[in-house]
This record gives sequence, C-alpha cells and structure tokens, in this order.
Amino acid sequence: MRAQEQDGWVTRAAIEHIAAKLDMAYIRVYEIATFYTMFQLSPVGSRAHIQVCGTTPCMLRGSDDIMAACKARGMKKGHTTDDGLWTLTEVECMGNCASAPMVQINDDNYEDLTAERLDHILGELAAYPVPDGQVPLLERPQLVALNKVDVPEARIQQQRPRHGFMGVSEEQQAIEA
Repeated sequence: MRAQEQDGWVTRAAIEHIAAKLDMAYIRVYEIATFYTMFQLSPVGSRAHIQVCGTTPCMLRGSDDIMAACKARGMKKGHTTDDGLWTLTEVECMGNCASAPMVQINDDNYEDLTAERLDHILGELAAYPVPDGQVPLLERPQLVALNKVDVPEARIQQQRPRHGFMGVSEEQQAIEA
C-alpha cells in the first residue's frame, strides 16, 4: 500500500522494486496486485476515486441509483473523467452487506446511501478548493465529517439491528437480569 500512496497507483517500477526486495519473480507480485481491487494499476482521479459495490445485496438496495448519481455528474464506470479529477469503479463486495448500498471514496466508506446523499457528498467534495487544478495525494480532503450526512437514527450502527437480534451488550444485560 505504501507504494500506491506515493503516486496514487502502483507503478511498474514499484512492482519491480517490491519483487526485488522480497526476492520474488515480478509476475508473482504482479499477480497479487491484479487480484486485489485495492491496488490501482493505473492512475485514478486526483480528486476522488469512487468505488461502488456492485454485488447482489448492494444492487437489491439501490447501487444502480448510486451509479446513476455518479453518471449524472459526468462519471463513467471504469474511467477517469477528462479533467482527471474523478474515477468511478464498480467493485466486488466490500463487506458491508447489512448496510448496503455502500461506496468507498478514497479511503472513506459510506453506507446506507441513497442517490441524494451521495450527490450531497460529491457536491461537498467538488466544492473543495483545488490548487493549480490538482489535489496533491497527501492533501486530499478528509471526508470523515461528510459521513454525518442526514443518516436516519434507525440506521446508526449502535442502534439495535432491524431484525430484532440483540447486540452483545444487550444479550449480556438480558442474561444478568
């Protein structure tokens, strides 16, 4: 991951360096880099890399609407926009099926999204000032504050799950009572 943080993507030179450092064949390191979607083998948008989960739970709960919201902002799946700011990727399961649909923007996860909430997040991100037309990798905006976008109280993870299952602390309280 450190190699990717330097340039925003894993270059051939980085793969060669890692292979030499680990005393492995180049192809073995390349195989690993191509297997995991967390490794980017080509440059991604300097403003944001938006990864939309496209597996069944997210599709059933609205990931197509999420993709449509990105498309409405000029993004195309599998491509970086002409201005080089945005990259949209559909990825396999990111492990948040219970709170689908979910999106990862740069290094931050957003769950229980609607197209409207994603559009708000993208609008906030688009409004971030861009020095000289680019956002240097280490100065990418922190989106943590944007996670607070109009999330219904019933969806906050600390709440009791919808299906009536008890959390560990609730179960312990029931046993003690």
